[in-house]
Amino acid sequence: VLQVLLSQAHRLRALQLLARFLDMGAAAVSLALSVQIFPYVLRLLQTSAPELRQVLVFIWGRIIAVDRTCQADLVKDKGFSYFVQFVSLQNVPQHQKATAFFILSLVCDNHPAGQLACGGTSLMSECIRHLSSPSGIVRQWAVLCLGKMCENCCQNRQQTLAFSAHATLISHLRDVMPEVRSAVMHTLASFIGPVFDEAHPPRTVVDMALSQDKLIADFEIGQTMLSLYGDASMLVRREIS
Repeated sequence: VLQVLLSQAHRLRALQLLARFLDMGAAAVSLALSVQIFPYVLRLLQTSAPELRQVLVFIWGRIIAVDRTCQADLVKDKGFSYFVQFVSLQNVPQHQKATAFFILSLVCDNHPAGQLACGGTSLMSECIRHLSSPSGIVRQWAVLCLGKMCENCCQNRQQTLAFSAHATLISHLRDVMPEVRSAVMHTLASFIGPVFDEAHPPRTVVDMALSQDKLIADFEIGQTMLSLYGDASMLVRREIS
């Protein structure tokens, strides 16, 4: 398969076979990584071939779920931008979009460089746009991706104010799916916190006003979270506690 990946004529079929193998589980992913499949699939993120998009998203969803160390490579080589572009596409299966949001959320998970890189793209606006998706799993992972972008990241929290993201999320706390409501609660909790830190303290009147706006937003989030203490879903109640 590694050799065939170098052939453009047979690349799609080779990737489909690789995807079927990786779908066998974590052991299969580990085995594929042990034979140095990683550089090949990383390089393929530079291609613009539309027929490879869905299979590449599937493959990377399996890889990053098993090996989180690829976060750094996806950021360093700007491979993450492939998935940002993917979620902006219109005519792709909803479950594939959910997988792309899953990949991006793991790129940001406990990875400040990934958070800042994703924050410099259109990802936040895409996350908010997909809150109106008809697919519950897309809504869920779009929300979780937004939360991972903002977890302990002051710069990205500043962006949430510009998008009024907390107000948009609050309006989705009545989602019919408890998994989505739980994801919203988790993400709202990640919004709470300062928008400046010791390395970048507020210096201007505008900065002070931004900090004040953030305090007001945090208060609104806290009030809303307490009002949902009686939610019928244990998933949602667990996020409150």
